Amino acid sequence: VALMDLGYSSHAFHSSARLVFMDATLSKDKRSLTVLSPPNNRVYPPGPAFIFVTIGETTSAGAHVMVGSGANPPLVDQGVPLSI
Repeated sequence: VALMDLGYSSHAFHSSARLVFMDATLSKDKRSLTVLSPPNNRVYPPGPAFIFVTIGETTSAGAHVMVGSGANPPLVDQGVPLSI
């Protein structure tokens, strides 16, 4: 199972693209799939994503999902302010 965000482009510079592979477990009746989410917002920040399931050589169509609430991470998790 893969979680992907294609990011955005600006003047031939592509930013914020992410691809995270996650562990998944299929239920005994094979009707549901439990996916282990990324461990924290540094691996995959809150916001929109596409989720894909791959079995063998076959990949599903991407489903649009929201990771977390979609809100910005707490300021303490966004990096260190620069002093000039």
